[in-house]
Amino acid sequence: MKILSSLCLAFLANAPALSQDYAFTLNGHAIEPARINLSRGGEKWAEGDILTVDGFTLVLGGPGAWHFKTRPALRGILSAVRDGKEAPVAIAIETSYAKDQSQVINPLEGLNANERAGLRGLSIDAPIGDVEDALKDLTSTQLALTISEEVLSEGNSKLPALPDDLRWLRVVESSNQGFKNLDALTNLTALRGLSLTLMTAERFDASLLSGMKSLRSLQFYGASLSNPDALAKLTELRSIDLSYLDTMDSVAWCAPLLGLEDLKIAGTGVVDLAPLSALPSLRSVAAEGSRVASLEGDVGFPSLETINLLACPIQSDKVAAFQMAHPGCSVLSGYRDSLAAVVNGATRLRVRSGGTCHRQEDAEETLVEIEDRGEIEKLLGLLVFEESAAPFHCMCCGNPSFEFYDGERLVATLGFHHGQGMRWESGPWPGDVLLDNGKAIALCDWLEQRGVKGAGDELREAAVQKAALERRWASYEIAMPQELFLAIKEVKSAEEAKTLFTEKLPDPRLRAQVVLSLFGCSHDSWSISAGMDNFLVENFLPEITAATFADLFEDPNLPAPARRGTARWFFEEGEWKILDKASLAQQLPALAEEGLTSPKAHNRRRTILQLGGIASPEALDLLRKVLAGQFKPVALSEKEAAEAGGMVSFWPDTLKLPDDAPDTAHAAAILIRLNDIESTAAVEHALASMPEALRDQVRAAAKAKE
Repeated sequence: MKILSSLCLAFLANAPALSQDYAFTLNGHAIEPARINLSRGGEKWAEGDILTVDGFTLVLGGPGAWHFKTRPALRGILSAVRDGKEAPVAIAIETSYAKDQSQVINPLEGLNANERAGLRGLSIDAPIGDVEDALKDLTSTQLALTISEEVLSEGNSKLPALPDDLRWLRVVESSNQGFKNLDALTNLTALRGLSLTLMTAERFDASLLSGMKSLRSLQFYGASLSNPDALAKLTELRSIDLSYLDTMDSVAWCAPLLGLEDLKIAGTGVVDLAPLSALPSLRSVAAEGSRVASLEGDVGFPSLETINLLACPIQSDKVAAFQMAHPGCSVLSGYRDSLAAVVNGATRLRVRSGGTCHRQEDAEETLVEIEDRGEIEKLLGLLVFEESAAPFHCMCCGNPSFEFYDGERLVATLGFHHGQGMRWESGPWPGDVLLDNGKAIALCDWLEQRGVKGAGDELREAAVQKAALERRWASYEIAMPQELFLAIKEVKSAEEAKTLFTEKLPDPRLRAQVVLSLFGCSHDSWSISAGMDNFLVENFLPEITAATFADLFEDPNLPAPARRGTARWFFEEGEWKILDKASLAQQLPALAEEGLTSPKAHNRRRTILQLGGIASPEALDLLRKVLAGQFKPVALSEKEAAEAGGMVSFWPDTLKLPDDAPDTAHAAAILIRLNDIESTAAVEHALASMPEALRDQVRAAAKAKE
């Protein structure tokens, strides 16, 4: 009997995924593709819907089995087997890079006329010349077209003319050097689906879409949206996604859209959902992370099935009243409650290595497996979240992951991020969610008791970094006028902060002193950008003139953080070039000493490298002193030595000496490279005291190209 069950499971795992009258496989494995409903097919797949298979987007044809195939040797081609015949159904035109050489991969060129006419999806993400010519012979009424700014020729920023009977279009920009003119959209009045991801235009005029009377699905990301009232004319709309448009603060324009079924306004500025209450077809509202604070509690929303209010400021009593008035609607308003509704019946817990994305399943390991319901409940008791904290998005995939099963069915996967956050794969959360700090510690302990290391170390390291960042902000308070400090803590954007700095510090010299003091407020490695570092680099440090630096250098009472900040700006960023030879000669010894006595090895090495680039008599003298061991790093306590977490910059290392090589080795390599005759004897003496392997590495480093 067990053998039969296993065989049945194996068969089902590889059988086509059935969805009403359709079945889908990819390379022999059953799949359920992502879907955009354009057909009015409700929950059922229907001809004309949009599906995504292995990164290819295409328009669905008639019912039956769709056996999709990809082959490594045929890059950019998705084919499908239908009624025993295989043919390409989607093409991706893209640029390939190898050894700094680019090559356009265009599978479209190899298709015959019948194959071109049969295509259902085309993505153009490479320069191909005449787009209109590329679309020739394609059947635009069955085509899902994706086009990026890569199609633009030099000096041209207009969206190219497209077939006016096109049914589905996605415009994607990955930079701010894309389409400045999107007027061609006005001709696409037959579109049923449109997706825009815009980074070039600051604002997009929705009135460009007002002629798309057949539009059923709209996705809009990136730029701000002006004239949203124009969307009210698109009465065929069934699905709208305006997620993370923070300038969108009202949905009143939705009132005429009586066929609207699905609305996504996550992360927007929308406050009141009452204008949606009379929409007869509205089934789903995703408002997570928005500013929703008002919601009809006793009337309206006749067809609503789900509403996501996670991370919204709406009061709990209003949510409770709404839930009571709409018992058939699933209302998500708490991280823990939304998770509990799915996993409370779990019969098995598996903790595995790896995260929730970019998975390498062959390399993953089961770290813990529990089938005892009581033990699972104990673990669930540790999943308590900071309900009022804003969601975030960590750039990594997480590790380890918690998988909850109901029998053999996987019901939820949570990726653990750095011992303090959770990501629910394919769940309703608007982002990664912080655990209650006490529960995070307990969860890390739970893992360590079962032999799973790593998360606890990350949590403890995060606590150290947090303390370091708090010390940095304490230093900021000393460096800034109190009025400015208090105001800066409340700003919502970099532009607002920039305005405050300019208004509160109108004198360029004083502003330069404050900015440099902020930039040099800690003894951290210069390569770590934390706190206000990026803001200062992008907005104020470049405006400090050579004359201002000269004025500051003459001040014997210039604060030490300002001197450290100047050394960091000059030697980490290479901005010493702003000074003329006389000023550089005068100020170099004092500024270089800041870098050469830094407690962080990176800072000392960057200073040594820059001195080699300066190569003036003063720079050579400083390098000889390093060789002689005359500079001693500042001693820090363990607490002071802890660094704030942040973005790390990496510079080309032309010396490539071992991490534990002393400063004398770095100085020796630079002096040899500069052919400094005066230090020849001292260099040879220093080399003689080094291990043979390091001595050889220093000589090799000296010969390496800068």
